[in-house]
Amino acid sequence: MKNILLILMSLIIVALIVYISLNIKCSKVEEQQSKPIASTQKKKVKQKIKIALLIKKLTNEKMMSQYIKMSMHT
Repeated sequence: MKNILLILMSLIIVALIVYISLNIKCSKVEEQQSKPIASTQKKKVKQKIKIALLIKKLTNEKMMSQYIKMSMHT
């Protein structure tokens, strides 16, 4: 009787280990599939850089115009 219980317990433990490992593998695959493709990431980065440069250019122009206005008043 004890041998049967030990066999059943060991089978349950093995089944749990297999189940947990399969869940971990499946979650890793789902995580990889949910990530965007590298080319779209590059496009997004390029867009962000362009936007940042445009903002920098606009702020520089605004600061220059303010500096010119200030220098004209003095």
